[in-house]
Amino acid sequence: MKTEIDQTSIKNLISKIEEFRRLYNWTHEKYTLWEKILEYIKDFETISFSGIHHTYGISRKGDYTIYHPVPQSSIYRKGLKQPCLVICVAHGSRSLRYYKAFKTRDEIRNDLLNS
Repeated sequence: MKTEIDQTSIKNLISKIEEFRRLYNWTHEKYTLWEKILEYIKDFETISFSGIHHTYGISRKGDYTIYHPVPQSSIYRKGLKQPCLVICVAHGSRSLRYYKAFKTRDEIRNDLLNS
């Protein structure tokens, strides 16, 4: 059963993402780190969706942001209407990107914004 992500898990996730982003080239180590990140997040409740990077402001694997859904967004239409953590997990052709959104509580979002 998948669970909502908590503050400790988000900190662990962000730490893994930051380690991944420090590697410039796509080496075996970077691919391995990315696979570990995807494995880590599969235990949490997420909303998977696609969109163009102009909408969400993030475009590379491992980029993340706090996003405030608007009625036109995929996240909003899938039922997530509060600010959430969005991570870019893949890219398609041209400006198409694939994302995962995590429900987050106010204290978690504030902690992320202040870090």
